[in-house]
Amino acid sequence: MQNLDELFENLNEFVKNFEILIQKNVFNNQYNDSLRNFGNDIISLCKSKRFNITSNDLLSLDSFNELFTKTNVSSKGYLVSQVENFYTEVIEPTKDEYYHN
Repeated sequence: MQNLDELFENLNEFVKNFEILIQKNVFNNQYNDSLRNFGNDIISLCKSKRFNITSNDLLSLDSFNELFTKTNVSSKGYLVSQVENFYTEVIEPTKDEYYHN
């Protein structure tokens, strides 16, 4: 079993990659403070709750709402789906690993 520090280290890498994906596909590769704030909030939330969160917790963050507001209408659905995918592919398996090992 990986320890909690290793899980958070891995999460940091996944969040960086997620930010790059969104930056490229939603914001035409332009740096976006709101995106960085959302990434930081994902990490903070996961740390404070020890990964015991839902995808709705991510979608309810103020930083997500700020990011969503700055997203073009045509990309809003994509952004939401990518946040949900991030939860399903990264946070859920990490939560399972942490709580079931």
